[in-house]
Amino acid sequence: DENLNAPGMHFVPLAFEQNAMPDMKAKPGSAAPNRFYMYGVVARLALLAASLELERTDPDAEAA
Repeated sequence: DENLNAPGMHFVPLAFEQNAMPDMKAKPGSAAPNRFYMYGVVARLALLAASLELERTDPDAEAA
């Protein structure tokens, strides 16, 4: 079963040396890169693509 709510599903945290929050006191360019940033960019692009696809398939869905 590919459902994330399936019984027996096991989640493991991502193994990063540092947390995803940037060090605001560090000099520019010296802090470790935020590895979650690209995942956020991809997620926003996927949401935009899905909304465009839904709008093109049934543009009057809200009026019905």
